Amino acid sequence: MKNIIQRVMKACNPTSPQASANMCKFQNGNLVAYGGTFCVQVPVPVDLDCAFKPQTLLAFYRKERDGASFTVKAGKMRVKHKRETVTIKCLPSEEMSIIDVLRNPTPTKWLPVGALKSLLECVDPAYHVASMQGVCLRDGKLVGTDGKVMLAIPIDIKSVSCVLPVDTIKFLASCDEHVTGWSFDGANFKLWFEGGMTVCTRVISSDEFPDIEKVMGQKSKAFCISEKVVDDLKNLKCDMIELTPKGVRYIADDESIGAIRAPVEGDYRFAVSKKNFDTIFKINKGVKFFTNDSGSIIIGNGGKRFQSACGVMSGDAFTKYGA
Repeated sequence: MKNIIQRVMKACNPTSPQASANMCKFQNGNLVAYGGTFCVQVPVPVDLDCAFKPQTLLAFYRKERDGASFTVKAGKMRVKHKRETVTIKCLPSEEMSIIDVLRNPTPTKWLPVGALKSLLECVDPAYHVASMQGVCLRDGKLVGTDGKVMLAIPIDIKSVSCVLPVDTIKFLASCDEHVTGWSFDGANFKLWFEGGMTVCTRVISSDEFPDIEKVMGQKSKAFCISEKVVDDLKNLKCDMIELTPKGVRYIADDESIGAIRAPVEGDYRFAVSKKNFDTIFKINKGVKFFTNDSGSIIIGNGGKRFQSACGVMSGDAFTKYGA
């Protein structure tokens, strides 16, 4: 029960002005929470209908308790196991609102947790355009971008166009259970998990989300990073790197410059944020990449598994540092 309470509480929002956003409730054989972004429901062996703040119940389940009893009387929930009893103020379950999609699920393979975490690296929740404050589900792809780096991963859901909020994706990326089904009603998107949990999230309009084909379709010139510098790039800690046919230069936060001399196949020169480059580099298929005709975008080599891209600066970016 402890793990279930902790998981459900991730949907709560303690900073919300609505008291119910920081509450959970037992309803229809589930423990439920909804803080305003996504709603989590997990089956539990408790036959009650009431809403309450979950902190005391979590403290009660600091250890395993087999056969605890639950009762509600006069606005209080009483939980007892052997010599320990807790009494928690509660409300009727209907006073805590939730969201749901009342439709049957459509089967899906969804995405593995690692893929969701990679998408999260591309999202800026503070971005000024609301549609880019999450991951876009559109045209059979899940897409994350902050305007500087973009990652698109194919998925078997092709009839939905919406943006899933970043907090929802963070929660989904923390769940190890497999997703088995989905449903969408135009306002909310719901996922079913193999263990019985469901997650229903409000969605954001995708109308202003970028057209990924305009970005990925610019693939033109190919280049390969030398195997000699691949390991160095993976372990390099810095803010910006510059790749040239002569090798790699990098700038740390104190504006000091380092260099790795190793011939690189291809006629190109550009500078790029190390963080953005890492996002596509660590999932790239091999060491082959592409640029567009103007050289302003690096496009990853993802085959059928994914598409990725990030914006770069001209090779003159290091000039102000005297390099």
